[in-house]
Amino acid sequence: MNRPTVIVDLINNKLTDDCFTLEVVEPNITWNISRIRRDAESGKFGPPGIFDMRGVPAPNYECGNLDLRKIEAFKTKPAILAIPVIGIGDPRGGVLCIADGQHRLTSRWELALPDFSMYIVPHEIEKKYRLLEVLP
Repeated sequence: MNRPTVIVDLINNKLTDDCFTLEVVEPNITWNISRIRRDAESGKFGPPGIFDMRGVPAPNYECGNLDLRKIEAFKTKPAILAIPVIGIGDPRGGVLCIADGQHRLTSRWELALPDFSMYIVPHEIEKKYRLLEVLP
């Protein structure tokens, strides 16, 4: 059986890097979270902002991408809950999506914590962190 070959151009990425795919837009967008986190922690986007949890909508447990065991485990680990989430900036202002940290954010929401920290990748440079999928 012949299968089509999928060629993935990693754009200066590593096969071991963590990635996140946004599936609500066409075509899907995949970002290299490992590269974003390295740049965020080196100060490239400035310090993480502090945001009020009251602006976070209730978690959508029906979406199928939330691991309830992970959420429960994170609730007992303050060091993990303190890791800033990563948001992708929206060109219209605000945040397009949470690219990393949804489980931490959901744990904080369930614990009714007042705020969370977040690095925001400016929309002007977010394409630099994308993975490009190429089909022959």
